[in-house]
Amino acid sequence: MQLTANINYTDIEPFKSYLIQMTTHTDYIAQKAVKTVMEQRVLETHREFMKGLGK
Repeated sequence: MQLTANINYTDIEPFKSYLIQMTTHTDYIAQKAVKTVMEQRVLETHREFMKGLGK
């Protein structure tokens, strides 16, 4: 089976900026999620440390 695609660069052009936007947005969400998780871990560690001091 042979598949031939005749796609012009001008056909793809309108989607290029959309793909770039989506990739950037996904990166932003991923970075925000990692930051939130890290902050949560720092808070938990601090809480445990403070509990340890209270004993």
